[in-house]
Amino acid sequence: MNQTENAKEQLAPSQVPLSQFSKSVGITVEMVTENCSRLRLTTTEDAMNAFGIIHGGILATLADTCMGIILRAAKFPAVTLELAINYLSATKPGDDLIAEGQVVHFGGSVITTQCMISSTSGKKIAIAKGTFFRRKHQ
Repeated sequence: MNQTENAKEQLAPSQVPLSQFSKSVGITVEMVTENCSRLRLTTTEDAMNAFGIIHGGILATLADTCMGIILRAAKFPAVTLELAINYLSATKPGDDLIAEGQVVHFGGSVITTQCMISSTSGKKIAIAKGTFFRRKHQ
């Protein structure tokens, strides 16, 4: 899922701010458009599970945030209906992770997305699929 986007289509991270929770985990936005995104997370010891590796919930948060921010950039008020994630490799504190997300299908009220999380060295950490419900205007 390596994405190359035209610079004029990219939005500044300040145009699509992260939630306070995502920021508290350490997630930052590298790139976002109305079709794809790239986020970064440098893992810390605070995110370890009992086995000394990064907790799966942190990776799930990274994936959900990566997919959801695309929909916010596209001005689709959406909530997660389903998040499926496959953990491929363990990761440890200090690892830099890159999450790349993209829209697979914009439906009428249901949107399908996917996300690949890799280390900066190219090791695949997790792959996720997200299904989102497009809410009516609030």
